[in-house]
Amino acid sequence: MTQRVEFLSGAAELSEPEWRELDTAYDPFVGRAFLAAAETTGAAGPELAWRPMHLSLRAGDGCLQAMLPLYLRHHAFGDFSHDWHWGTAVHCPGLYFELCYYQGIEYAISQGLQRFEPGEGGEHKLTRGFEPVSTWSAIWVVDKRMRRLLAREIEQEDGAVLDYQAELARHLPYKAGG
Repeated sequence: MTQRVEFLSGAAELSEPEWRELDTAYDPFVGRAFLAAAETTGAAGPELAWRPMHLSLRAGDGCLQAMLPLYLRHHAFGDFSHDWHWGTAVHCPGLYFELCYYQGIEYAISQGLQRFEPGEGGEHKLTRGFEPVSTWSAIWVVDKRMRRLLAREIEQEDGAVLDYQAELARHLPYKAGG
């Protein structure tokens, strides 16, 4: 079966009927309404250094098979940003990694980008030649009791995460120091 990958400059490039064909696991943040609103209002757009570069996969007959929301972030060395959630109308083993990694790599090379960061993660990144990276979030919890409880849990989890990072570092495909 012939397939082709296309880059879209915005969520609105796909028609509403095409979006309905995609299984987005009921995630509103991967839907046309949310993405198009974020892009048309400027919440996700060039003004904030997030240029939409969504990947779509079409069958040879032009039928939409998958769409992965991606944003080219100019303020972060030109790397791509994406989430785990995406829409697909077909089951195709390896498709997620084809779109998330390989097509992004090809695009980054063709455009001379300095960096391609396929997101957070662990062992799945190692098998594809990427070093896992730490990520942080800033979340304010209003309830003081809940905030203290979460702080204790996060402190305990931090140790486990650091241990996991050290274990993964032992398996990096690169020599230390370059």
